[in-house]
Amino acid sequence: MSTTVFTVSAGNKKLTSPANPLVKEVLRLYDKRRRVETGLFLIEGQRELSSAARHGVEIIKFLYTPQKYSFSVNLGGKIGEKIEVSGKVLERISYRGETEGFVAVAKMPERNLNAFKLPPHPLIVVLDKLEKPGNIGAILRTAEAAGVDAVLLCAEAGDLYNPNLIRASLGAIFSLPVFCIPANEAINWLNSHKIKIIIASPYAERIHFDCDFTGFAAIVIGSEADGVSEIWTQNAANSVLIPMSGAVDSLNASVSAAVLIYEALRQRRN
Repeated sequence: MSTTVFTVSAGNKKLTSPANPLVKEVLRLYDKRRRVETGLFLIEGQRELSSAARHGVEIIKFLYTPQKYSFSVNLGGKIGEKIEVSGKVLERISYRGETEGFVAVAKMPERNLNAFKLPPHPLIVVLDKLEKPGNIGAILRTAEAAGVDAVLLCAEAGDLYNPNLIRASLGAIFSLPVFCIPANEAINWLNSHKIKIIIASPYAERIHFDCDFTGFAAIVIGSEADGVSEIWTQNAANSVLIPMSGAVDSLNASVSAAVLIYEALRQRRN
């Protein structure tokens, strides 16, 4: 990945034309392929920006409308070019419209699982082939709230910096150790650290209340359509079921994750 391709500048003038080359380049970052190529992504929202700034995310360009944004967030020292834009331009480039008053172009932080230092009695959450950015973001938000130590996103090509994922996570994407990694590598890493793998499955015989989530544990959540992959089933120490007594036979992935994460938290507090 290289940020050198993003060299368009607004100069010293206020940017008022939606046809400006910089506007076009910002809009291209809504495409996953372009994000991967450049190593850049977009941030909107005061809470998300605050979290990014606190955790050292580098802001390359900061496009804002003074009437909408008051610089109430301390961006720290890692900020590049500040560019004033018209309301029309802001509305064009913003995922949420112009209500937040800014769009920040940021550099993807380095995420190296091998450099991650495990705390005592770690609790890890694994997301197996989850595709919906909103679900992933909601799970990250829950994981952050519950004190989960790390999240592993196992997919063909994880897209951590989808705007909807960032929004749904409320900035937890920046504060949590989150790693995109193939399933086989994730399993090898978990096994090397003697972390027991617990999968959520509608076919399990044990309900989640009867499972031991203390000690070194990893909770694996699969997609709503297909559940967890066979490779996880083969390597799991335990399989758990969330009991349901109504006519509905499944839960949203983010809801299932929250139920299991907070059961683990309850057991660990006791």
